[in-house]
Amino acid sequence: TIKRLPAAEYHAMLVRSSSSMLKHMLVSPAHYLAATIPRHVESPAMKFGSLIHLLVLEPWQLPFEYVVVAEIPKGREARQLREMYPSHTVLTEVELHEARALAQRIMERKVLGRPFQRFVEEGEPELTFLFDDPVVGLPCRTRVDLWHPDFIFDLKTTRHATCSEFQRAALDLHYDLQAYMYCLAEAVVEKRDTARPFIFIAAQAAEPHPVHVLSAGDHFLENGRAKYQHAIGLL
Repeated sequence: TIKRLPAAEYHAMLVRSSSSMLKHMLVSPAHYLAATIPRHVESPAMKFGSLIHLLVLEPWQLPFEYVVVAEIPKGREARQLREMYPSHTVLTEVELHEARALAQRIMERKVLGRPFQRFVEEGEPELTFLFDDPVVGLPCRTRVDLWHPDFIFDLKTTRHATCSEFQRAALDLHYDLQAYMYCLAEAVVEKRDTARPFIFIAAQAAEPHPVHVLSAGDHFLENGRAKYQHAIGLL
């Protein structure tokens, strides 16, 4: 395991397959190969999700990843800002305020009777597992949002307001493949017969920002196992 490996270094490990890469193999090998070409394209929803992850799991990284301004500059001021902060994402004060409000809501959400913040304090954020598939031996990798002595947590921002909507989307987006692979990685690396329980923290990006707690059940993980084995077999 590797603690707090920079995201850029993790995503550069293309010799090791990740769940985000293997889900493309479910479409075709050509789509998998296309996914191995480094790209850095983020939608507004993905950018918001990245900000929420940082505020909840690694808030100390904010000044190293973002530059906060009163409003987005234009023209010459925009060029000067890019020159001063070439590796930072520009964020307005209003956007940061809204994101912090949702992050606080997530931290206060009760999980098994305790605020999620307690699990964050007790766990290890952004923990990387490097392992070889136990059957075919191919090198793989996972990056767990929050590893806790008792649980594996995955934080999702979503456009869906209800648990049932998120559950349906989770299958379409192959979160079941991801959950199974994370559990497999932990079991292999730690030489455990079974992995810790896997829990989603799903927060709607839009107001009023409901936050749901959903455990990955046996059927969900079994579905993910079938997807994983099919994808890794093709690879």
